Amino acid sequence: QLAEANARVAELAGKLASLAERQQAIAATPWWRRGRMAMKLLGPGGE
Repeated sequence: QLAEANARVAELAGKLASLAERQQAIAATPWWRRGRMAMKLLGPGGE
């Protein structure tokens, strides 16, 4: 049970780390590229 909890914690930590990395990557992108990326993510259906 302890090993299972540890695995879950490790998985959560990994997710948080990748999230933080993504945040950093987004923060490192200039605003004009960010806007283009957002448009691509939202697609033609976005506002």
